[in-house]
Amino acid sequence: MQSDSLECLQAGNEIMKVLFRVDGNSKIGLGHLQRCLSLARAFVLRKCDVVFLVKREPIANERVEQFGFKVHNIESNLTLSEDLQATLKFLQHESFQIVIADSYEFDEDYLLALGQAGYRVAFIDDLARMSFPCHFVINGAIYAEKLDYHSSTGDTQFLLGPKYMLLREEFWNIPKRIIKPEVENILVTLGGSDPNNVTSIVLDTLLNIDGDCNVYVIVGPFFDNVTEIESAAMGFGNGRVQLLHSPTSVCDLMLDCDLAISGGGQTLYELAATGTPTIAMKLADNQQGNIQGLKAAGAIDVIENMDDLRISLLYLRSNLPDRENMSAAGQRVVSGDGAMLVAKYLTVPADGDVI
Repeated sequence: MQSDSLECLQAGNEIMKVLFRVDGNSKIGLGHLQRCLSLARAFVLRKCDVVFLVKREPIANERVEQFGFKVHNIESNLTLSEDLQATLKFLQHESFQIVIADSYEFDEDYLLALGQAGYRVAFIDDLARMSFPCHFVINGAIYAEKLDYHSSTGDTQFLLGPKYMLLREEFWNIPKRIIKPEVENILVTLGGSDPNNVTSIVLDTLLNIDGDCNVYVIVGPFFDNVTEIESAAMGFGNGRVQLLHSPTSVCDLMLDCDLAISGGGQTLYELAATGTPTIAMKLADNQQGNIQGLKAAGAIDVIENMDDLRISLLYLRSNLPDRENMSAAGQRVVSGDGAMLVAKYLTVPADGDVI
């Protein structure tokens, strides 16, 4: 499988170089890219040099640069085989030791070829859809340990479960949340894109509920319905709705908000780490496991439509004990510092499998 020569990982004071091969665009959003950026920060704190290689996309490039990392591009229209060759060619330019891959497009052959070229390979996964030929597989989702993971080479270490969730540095080691008696601030965060204009519908639902809460709406970088959202926000008057366009930091905002309405992606784990009581809705099929697992843990309420949202909002606003229980459950499940734990495993190889 992979090269047996990994002395570079333990070569005195040599700076290890890590390549992230990941993409972000309007079709797949920024979730893959964001979790890689979180892990990249942990590598930097372990004195590694980090580089990103992404398919050409201005917003993805800007995001990587905002977080202070070097980014290079391959063309966006490559086949998987061409992608692999372009990645291997780039790797040859510099002495990388570790490759982190994160894409639903990558298959067993892609990962095997990276390992056979002599690199220590880790794959960030959600689905356990193949038998893995890489050194590490990382899945920080709450449902990860229930998936049927296999190694095709017999030496893959599987880092599974919420303690390995790759959240950005601002979410590491957050103290226990104290829940306020009243709901004054509500956060709406539905992901990097909103193709079905759900944000506007949520705002209309909030407008029809009595109360004078302030509403903070995160507008993702791939939203093409900003005009509709602005129109819905105008109905509140008095500046009660603030639209926040692609903020790079959201932890303080989550801590300031007393209740959140969220899609079912990685944001749910950020909200759990901050102890923010959350109403969640599934906006994509691959979010089902997150929602089911966090609901079973008591960390979120789940809705299927706007009537459910209205009922859940009215109930949680008037029920402090349930909000306190949700907050505590979320922080029990997600400590927030999984990126540092993963970076440690990848840079200081341990004996035996880590499950």
